Amino acid sequence: MEEEKEQIHLIRELGLIEALAIGLGSMISAGIFVLSANAAERVGPAAILSFIFAGLICIPTAFILSEIATAIPKAGGSFTYISRAFGPLAGSIVGPGNWLGLIFFAAFNLHAFGHYLSYFIPIHQLLAAIIMGILLTVLNYYGARITGLLQKYIVIFLIAIIIIFIYLGFNKVDTNLYKPFIPYGWGVVIGIIGLIIVSFVSFAQISTIAEEIKNPGRNIPLAIVGSVIIAMILYGLILLVITGVLPYNTIGNIKDPIVEVASKFMGKLGSSLIPVAALLATASSANAAIIASSRINYALGRDKILPSWFSYIHPKYITPSNSILLTGILSIILSLTSKIEVLAEVTSTLFMISFIMLNLSLIIFRRANLNWYKPVFRAPFYPWLSLIGTALSLFVLTMMNNSSKIIGFSIILGGIILYYTYSRERTTVKGLLGKLLKEDKEIKRVKEVFTERMGLSERNEILVPVKNPKTAKSLISLAGYIARGNEKLTVTALKIVKVSQNISISVAQKYILKKPNYRKILHMVENFAKKKDISIHTILQAAYGITSGILSMVREINPRIIILGWRGPITFHRIYENPTKDVIGKSNCDVAVLMDKGLNKIKKILVPISKGPHCKLSLRIAEDISKACESEITAIHIKTPRDEEKKEEKLEKLNNWISQIFAEEVLRNISLSICNYNSVVKGILAEAKIEKYDLMIIGASEEWRLKKFLFGSIPDYVANKALCSVLMVKKHEVRHISWIRKIQIKILNFKIRI
Repeated sequence: MEEEKEQIHLIRELGLIEALAIGLGSMISAGIFVLSANAAERVGPAAILSFIFAGLICIPTAFILSEIATAIPKAGGSFTYISRAFGPLAGSIVGPGNWLGLIFFAAFNLHAFGHYLSYFIPIHQLLAAIIMGILLTVLNYYGARITGLLQKYIVIFLIAIIIIFIYLGFNKVDTNLYKPFIPYGWGVVIGIIGLIIVSFVSFAQISTIAEEIKNPGRNIPLAIVGSVIIAMILYGLILLVITGVLPYNTIGNIKDPIVEVASKFMGKLGSSLIPVAALLATASSANAAIIASSRINYALGRDKILPSWFSYIHPKYITPSNSILLTGILSIILSLTSKIEVLAEVTSTLFMISFIMLNLSLIIFRRANLNWYKPVFRAPFYPWLSLIGTALSLFVLTMMNNSSKIIGFSIILGGIILYYTYSRERTTVKGLLGKLLKEDKEIKRVKEVFTERMGLSERNEILVPVKNPKTAKSLISLAGYIARGNEKLTVTALKIVKVSQNISISVAQKYILKKPNYRKILHMVENFAKKKDISIHTILQAAYGITSGILSMVREINPRIIILGWRGPITFHRIYENPTKDVIGKSNCDVAVLMDKGLNKIKKILVPISKGPHCKLSLRIAEDISKACESEITAIHIKTPRDEEKKEEKLEKLNNWISQIFAEEVLRNISLSICNYNSVVKGILAEAKIEKYDLMIIGASEEWRLKKFLFGSIPDYVANKALCSVLMVKKHEVRHISWIRKIQIKILNFKIRI
């Protein structure tokens, strides 16, 4: 039963920027650095219109995909959606088609990478393509997260270079070169769309990670549709510069027109910067294609449309290793062809077939009136937008060269043969077409989980992320004491397993739940809790990062407080490297960090106080522990020479403040005293030495926001120097309230100085 609960966690780690980076990262690729010049040569200045038309053709499908992606949070992208709508035969056509389409796209970019690398290294471009293909395959096989972590920054860098190129280029534009604007007629303007539309189809990759995107109703459509619009604008402006600086009838005689244009207004810097951008763009696009295609391949193996060999997960690296290897090898082989335009057109052909069926899938899902089909975002102008998207995709297919059509439709024929010779007898996928009133139970379950987890949990939980067995026991003990003192609270231990971005979270989650070795620390925690008579729930969760995984789980289960551990001294270097700081700053709940110095029985608790929400939290936690352990609580306030208020007045105010927090019977357990010292830190440490305290609980100062502090200068220093264990706590506040209070404190301090 517990495992079943664990399986339903669908954590979301990716924001809008990361989702846009995935889409734009593949659109800003060889399309800009190769196809834009090809289009300008063939069409002239009107190539601008060709790219705008290509982008507009994709927008209806982008809206349709946005709706379905928010309704069916499952790995596999458009293959999953189409196979659920039309059935396994359609899946056998579209799945392998999408997979091979991405392989062609990866090969297209590897070939372009090899071409631009020759600007810097005397190497044959095909050899360079092979080396990069092998490198990306190895990185993805071993689950290296380097490319995933850098994707956002690569896209930002590329867009910055493109904006600089456009801005400086417009100063060199000769408007006379735009005449005639359509030198070869409208037929050529429209006819080239079949080649260049490959520059936009990568928006579909966003749907393969839809289950991992935060606020899906807003971010998924913004990312999918927004990436198409941004790419369309960038392509149009780049073409304006290229055809406004170089005569269109000379572009075909220049090796790399975009580099030539950059060198005219940026000199040697331009002729170096554009190839660098091209290398980053093509490498990141090839990598993104390998990741996305391996996910589709995994889904094909999962649904038994392809043999289960394709869905094999490497036990050590938790990656779809077989799919990655096959995808990488095929991409490398195809990159060796010199017919780069054929690679582009075949990719476009396969995606257009997918887009046709995707648009029609929406009509099937809507007409079926399914209980589980409740998208967070709904595409406008139904069903006309679906029909327009279908018609436009069919229109683009007619623009393709015959050789591209033959290759594309051969792959479709191969998919049909695959279905009747292998998949038909094995797959359990059921389509809705012809059975519009029959629900797919598997997706219904996923959807119910998805909608359930969109809301906030009503449980009052203490969330304890565990990683190190040496700190886990003390954290669970402390959480257990707090839970006993407050009967509303329960303890949840969380183990995050960091996985590579080339596997979806849902796939990784299913895999790690089947492997007992990932639960070792949770088993240890469960056994320890049982001995201590602590009721505990455990969660094993896959995530792309420790911090993002914890924060996603915090948003999902809505705990009262997180308790983290900290070993060793608190230093700026260690704060910078440790994920704890991000969890403290970004969690929407209270946070406590324990520096354990031999915590065992808690008989004496010291709570340094001033006033404010963090001190209140310190006292409340101390009271909960006191109820469970029958502890003595000593609250101290350090009065420094700068504080001119009389000791008796201060004591009365603090007593009144505490009485507002607790009932009368609780106040009897708290001993309050005011101590005079020259500094707060020295006072706290001196008082802590007088009695042998088992635990000190200290609230954060307002400096916790600064990167160099964990909880503030005073809590950090005290935690380092104190002889007893120290629990540092921060009360969660709505951001604007927190800042208003901070300003009020500064004003009061300023008045005191005056």
